[in-house]
Amino acid sequence: LTYQPPAEFFTRLPTDPSPSSSPVTLTIVTSDLGQFTGPPSPTETDTDIIEIDIESVNDDPTIDPITDPAPIFEDAAAQTVNDFVTNASPGPANESFQTIASYVVIEDPAVARTSNLDFVTLPTVTVDPGDPTKGILTYEVVGDRNGTASFILQAVDSDGARSAPQSFVISVVAVNDEPVFTLASSSANSDEDA
Repeated sequence: LTYQPPAEFFTRLPTDPSPSSSPVTLTIVTSDLGQFTGPPSPTETDTDIIEIDIESVNDDPTIDPITDPAPIFEDAAAQTVNDFVTNASPGPANESFQTIASYVVIEDPAVARTSNLDFVTLPTVTVDPGDPTKGILTYEVVGDRNGTASFILQAVDSDGARSAPQSFVISVVAVNDEPVFTLASSSANSDEDA
């Protein structure tokens, strides 16, 4: 016997008491059709009722594909990238009571930083307080440093499920700094006709 419920169908939440008040009911009737070895006999039947509870599961949240933030020049101020994440959803319609609670950003351990890039503040993504379907990226790089660094982002819903990981790269472009020198003295003496 196989039973396949429709997608996103459930009869109880994990926090509901078991059994639920509205389980799926399967009625199974078996019959011997009155056939067995020996004299004829009336048909015998047996009826069994099975109740099945289908527990809801927390589906993963989703976000639209992200793109790398625009490259910045070294010595740039702290960066804020609005709408870095768009169309964040905690799951299908039956999970509309959930929210995107946070974002997790980790440096990609499989991709090394290039050049001498370093951060004053590592990249973080926060839920946009004005629109919870969006996320805001912030970070700050150390001055006079450049290169690239790769990160992995996941959205986390209010029940703890995480979206599929997505990668992005922060690029910092080198600039040609002005040369610096120091005079040994601000005045010099010389003899006439020297």
